[in-house]
Amino acid sequence: MVLSATLTFLRRVYQLAVRAVLWALWSYKSPARPLRPITDPLLVQPAHVLAEWIRGGKVTSYAVVKAHVDRIGAVNPVLNAVVDDRFRQALAEAREVDRALDSCSPEEKERLAASKPFLGVPFTTKENVRVKGLSHTGGLVARIGRRANEDAVVVRLMKAAGAIPMCVSNVPELGLWWETANRVYGRTSSAHDSSRTPGGSSGGEAALLASCGSPLSIGTDVGGSIRVPAYCSGVYGHKPTSGWVSLEGAGLYTEKLKKGGVLVAGPLGRCVKDLILSLQVLAPQDATGLMDKIEKTQLSKTKVWWAEELDSPLFSPVDFRLRNLLHKVLHFLDHSNAAYVAKWPLDMSDAYQVWSNKMADDYSGEPSLTCDMTDRKGEVSLAREWFLWLTGRGRHTFPTLFQAVLHKASGQKKEPETSPFYWKTYQEKFKEVLGNDGVLILPVLPIISPYHNEPILNPFDICYTAMFNAIEFPSTAVTLGQTSDNCPIGLQIVTTPGNDHLSLAVAKVLEKKFGGWVPPFEVQIPSSSKKDS
Repeated sequence: MVLSATLTFLRRVYQLAVRAVLWALWSYKSPARPLRPITDPLLVQPAHVLAEWIRGGKVTSYAVVKAHVDRIGAVNPVLNAVVDDRFRQALAEAREVDRALDSCSPEEKERLAASKPFLGVPFTTKENVRVKGLSHTGGLVARIGRRANEDAVVVRLMKAAGAIPMCVSNVPELGLWWETANRVYGRTSSAHDSSRTPGGSSGGEAALLASCGSPLSIGTDVGGSIRVPAYCSGVYGHKPTSGWVSLEGAGLYTEKLKKGGVLVAGPLGRCVKDLILSLQVLAPQDATGLMDKIEKTQLSKTKVWWAEELDSPLFSPVDFRLRNLLHKVLHFLDHSNAAYVAKWPLDMSDAYQVWSNKMADDYSGEPSLTCDMTDRKGEVSLAREWFLWLTGRGRHTFPTLFQAVLHKASGQKKEPETSPFYWKTYQEKFKEVLGNDGVLILPVLPIISPYHNEPILNPFDICYTAMFNAIEFPSTAVTLGQTSDNCPIGLQIVTTPGNDHLSLAVAKVLEKKFGGWVPPFEVQIPSSSKKDS
């Protein structure tokens, strides 16, 4: 007990020192660069509203796509989020949508709401998700110049729903870190503050969403890569039930991965309804009728569990503002007739070991990280790569090299099912408590708005989300406003496999109560131009 208290105290001192040093460094080195104000009302609308306006003839698809192309041109010099684009093709496809709609009857337009819910609406996705003709390097120097020769299934499904891909956005090297930076395209900054990270690995997507460069995004998540960027950027993100969304083409080397597992693909958006509609498109078999299911979900029949922290000195202490927010949310839900609100009874301090066990199980038989670093054309010499990095000529980022060393040091792993941290054991324990009518609410990260490079100093904080990749539970990241210094703040809502409607239903309730997405810049739209969303 004394040792644990001492370690926790030292961890808190360490975290305070880290934040103080990084604040001083970035304040001196690179003062925050604010984004341009928005004057076009189209840019602040959710994707589903834009789709309604396009179908109803209030606005053309061309105008919507053009507005977002122009916005990207204004914000990308600050964010460095977009790495390759198809703007010209997107504008041509928008004109085709407008021509097709001109010849549609009102009845036909109504039917399009069901068959093509995002008709004429632009969307974006991360660079390691294949979009035909666009860059597909995964931030890996060995893949410079590589382009996708076909669309990923998630992209094909969005296009079938009428959506128009505009560009691909930046990712960490190999998509394996929770800060978005690589040696091919550089580092991406938060839309809220250019000295901070938008998270990773879907950081480029979250930065675009938050800056209104994109109304809708598709990401992937192996340890928090949808929820962490959503949280850091003040938007919404949903990690679906494992296996719901096809992974074909949604990564550099996803072909051999089994359906379901630690890796998933899913949506990010600026409102919960966009997440729901997107998930119905991306998971046509499992998410059919999801909206109706959510509307029928009753809070009075939903059990709410909560956890403030994972309770280990391995992780950063939870920021007091997150604790206060969590209890504010719980107070609201308790007084909104939730079935009951109770503290989570199970230990989660072993989150890193459980996630590592799941990774070993899912990637058993796959090439090593040192092999992936060569684009699976041999293995890198870590000694040589470290020398190059130390002399400023590195071809790989520090996080990738560090992880490669850890993988080498771990050697041949035992069979995952023989481990005391076997993920299926934890999955069953969590299922038993949550059942089919419960959600668990807890932080996405224990810290607020990490500075650039801060994830390197707190690498295990990702376990707040990675734990639920390990046990294959769906989870929704909800943004719940901003702190007094204008940093986005929010929580995640976890539920059991197949019950995505529960976390999304609670997310809708919280969105309505707490107000949803807050623009990280001025919105200078004349009153006469504003429209209700």
